[in-house]
Amino acid sequence: MPGRPGRRGLRHGDDRLRDEHARQAGRQLPVLGTARDVGRLAHGAQVVLMKGREDWWYDEAAGPLVRPYAMVRGRTRPLRPELHLVTQVRAMPSPADPDALSVEHLEIMELCRRPLSVAEVAAYLDVPLVVVKVLLSDLIQRGDVVIRDPSRVPQVPDRNLLQAVLDGVRGI
Repeated sequence: MPGRPGRRGLRHGDDRLRDEHARQAGRQLPVLGTARDVGRLAHGAQVVLMKGREDWWYDEAAGPLVRPYAMVRGRTRPLRPELHLVTQVRAMPSPADPDALSVEHLEIMELCRRPLSVAEVAAYLDVPLVVVKVLLSDLIQRGDVVIRDPSRVPQVPDRNLLQAVLDGVRGI
């Protein structure tokens, strides 16, 4: 209605800013893919390919990837709190039931064929450390990986150090 306060400048009808018909959504749907995927969807919306930095979360073989905390179903605390940055992780030769493992668990199993620290696993997977700890604690609970905390491994002191201490005690 003309003259109503606060309503000035709104455009109604065909002279509004959108070029599409009034019943159309007026925007393109972002769909990830490659150049061969460009086309139209069944309902007529145009496919728009994301370019640049946004492409990192798309894998052609797997489709759109999930956010890190969705990998662990929102869990933020590992079942095994003794997992530290330097804890060494090694996969067992074959998992108990590989079909029951997620893709992320299988990736960790593959990475840990040789001993790696928890920090290295997080770096290779490029996910937050707490997510890796939760995934690793799942695998430890199943018996698919074993851990060794280097800070808890007893260190044998150097013989020369022991001799120096002994000599010092004798000199008192």
